[in-house]
Amino acid sequence: MAEPGATALSATGAAVTVAGLAVLGVVAGSRWQADATRRERAAGLEAAIAAAPAARPAPDYSWERFAPPLVASGEAVVRLQVPAVGLDTVVVEGVGDDELDVAAGHDPRTVYPGVADNSVVSGHRDRQFAALAGIEPGDEVVTVAPYGTWRWTVTGTRIVGKDDPSIIGPSRPSARLTLTTCYPFDWWGRAPDRFVVTAELAPGQLPYGGEAGGP
Repeated sequence: MAEPGATALSATGAAVTVAGLAVLGVVAGSRWQADATRRERAAGLEAAIAAAPAARPAPDYSWERFAPPLVASGEAVVRLQVPAVGLDTVVVEGVGDDELDVAAGHDPRTVYPGVADNSVVSGHRDRQFAALAGIEPGDEVVTVAPYGTWRWTVTGTRIVGKDDPSIIGPSRPSARLTLTTCYPFDWWGRAPDRFVVTAELAPGQLPYGGEAGGP
């Protein structure tokens, strides 16, 4: 006959196992839903890109007419690619938990990529932007949207506090692309800092909204 203490421990262990499996099931279900939403957003973005004339800049995307945001929260804005580190993700409007659980997010306080100012895109360090740990100056970044395609060159990386205002600071009349994620990459829980990647337009690329006009 089993000892009472052993039986209690066995029952406790079984309960913990069941609870753990339940938590894993919830997490897996949440990730599945996020993946499904991301695929839906990506399909919609690709359809919009295919339907748009090549390099068609939309006048309403210029920084002078930017407020309020022109894309609803959670809707796809642009596709972001960094071939050197294997990064290829849809970027949706917004940087709240609901948006970043689905994809990388465009900060609505900044312009859209390609416009003559600083465009900021954020993503989770353990999901969409995990690959940023390997990014280096000189790497190419590509943004593809219904209003045009731009190629960028990474000019540097830096580590700042999570509330550093320089992340969203203006750059006009030059176009800048800023990618940001939590740092350190291996931090458990909410990380205290931000890893920031800065990219400028590649040679021969012109911003939309700058003195030279569209791409």
